[in-house]
Amino acid sequence: MEKETKTTELKGKYLNAVGRRKSAVAQIRLYKNGDGKMVANGIDLKKYFPIPSYFDSIIKPLKLTGLENKVDLS
Repeated sequence: MEKETKTTELKGKYLNAVGRRKSAVAQIRLYKNGDGKMVANGIDLKKYFPIPSYFDSIIKPLKLTGLENKVDLS
């Protein structure tokens, strides 16, 4: 039996997602046709997450899918 794969296409300007845990809320916007710019609360992502393992865990899905330099995220 073949496993069905599901893909998500960016049809609008960006893809928006929200994550919640206890009283914390995190939102992310993934903009298509970008150049790899990543910003968190107005600060470059590498400066916002100075510990390399934190930064690497955030961008790992983008690297695995080949989108690291093709989309912007905030």
